[in-house]
Amino acid sequence: MNQIHPQLATNLTRNRPDIMTYTWAEYFDWLHEKPLKWPTPPPVQPVTAQASIQPLPDIKVVFWDFYGTLVRISDGQLVRLVNDDFRMQIAIEKTLEEFSMWQSMTRKPGAPWKYLLNQYQELLDQLTMTRSCSPGDTPLVRLSEIWSRILDRLMKKEYHWDRTIHGDQERLAQHIGFLYHLSLQGVETSPEICDTLLTLNNRGVRQAVFGETEEFSLPHFLWMIRKKTDHEVPVGLFDSSLSVMSHNLGLRKSSQTFYKTVEKQLSEQRIQPHQVLSVSTRLEGDLELAKQHGWKTALLANDRLSLRASSSQLKEEHLKPDRLLTSLKQVIDLLSP
Repeated sequence: MNQIHPQLATNLTRNRPDIMTYTWAEYFDWLHEKPLKWPTPPPVQPVTAQASIQPLPDIKVVFWDFYGTLVRISDGQLVRLVNDDFRMQIAIEKTLEEFSMWQSMTRKPGAPWKYLLNQYQELLDQLTMTRSCSPGDTPLVRLSEIWSRILDRLMKKEYHWDRTIHGDQERLAQHIGFLYHLSLQGVETSPEICDTLLTLNNRGVRQAVFGETEEFSLPHFLWMIRKKTDHEVPVGLFDSSLSVMSHNLGLRKSSQTFYKTVEKQLSEQRIQPHQVLSVSTRLEGDLELAKQHGWKTALLANDRLSLRASSSQLKEEHLKPDRLLTSLKQVIDLLSP
């Protein structure tokens, strides 16, 4: 039986009454009741490809990449900055306004959003350069780390917030990071993902998240599914004992520690490498590494927005995936008897 992911048990239910802080689901509900406009991902851009969906025997676990696979996202992947001043202005201005930051900011000549953006970029660069990690690993800075540093500066000028909604500084920084992210990048659940996940879950297939995320990523994905299907998500949908998410490690998915972490868990549960299927829209730094570790790999080529693979790469032995999918539901076919 799948273990209950702790985020499902705590983030989608109310916290203890003595804390009275919004859960993630309550915060999402509250935020979407506001008359705010959010960007959306561009329409799906189909990929011309020939699917390869012959069943893979003895698969025990499916590892899902997150953004680009479970979730469609503008730019095809999670980013912290975009090379588009207009989009950056909208995201920073909305964050400034919604969290009433301007009154506690040091006044500088020029537009407030540019001043805050400069601070954001400075802190992102600083945290990235000073982050130490093991050889073979690439550091990843969480959005909440950046915004918490900005909050430190704001609180020198008596910045206040509603703690019944946002809780302590750590949770507030996560809430700010989410609103900033949602203002910068449109997101939606990938086509067919709901039916695919629930079908595999009903068949007893273990599923885990294995990708780059923020604290809000999984709760928001589950919230979107609930809103889309009008049904509660099974609490055991993703296996907590196998899920590895970048915001917990502070590392990018291409890091060796990412794989060492999950391989230890797989070994403890007597799951062999060939019994693992990794599904992603990316080859280099993703399925490439899964293949090196002896896992089965499936490249999802259903949308040009997130696909990071060329026809020439598909011919390279060290990159070539075991299966090529043009639809998420084809994962079900791969696991059919």
